[in-house]
Amino acid sequence: MIYQVTWQDIIRPDETWLFEDEAKDLVPATIVTVGWVVYKDESNLIIASSKGDGGQFGDINCIPMAVVLEMKELTN
Repeated sequence: MIYQVTWQDIIRPDETWLFEDEAKDLVPATIVTVGWVVYKDESNLIIASSKGDGGQFGDINCIPMAVVLEMKELTN
């Protein structure tokens, strides 16, 4: 099945140094990944954006479930 997964990722500002009032306004990036769920358990989600005709997967991400905000199944 193909899923759309919305999750949060760390960010690093372009500036090397920030004042406290600037740093406290930072928030994680919200990322959307679409692909085939290769594996999922209570800790991790492994999703691939590409699938070969020989059963191989490519463009694989391992995303901690703790940062997953939403998983939506897409129709083929």
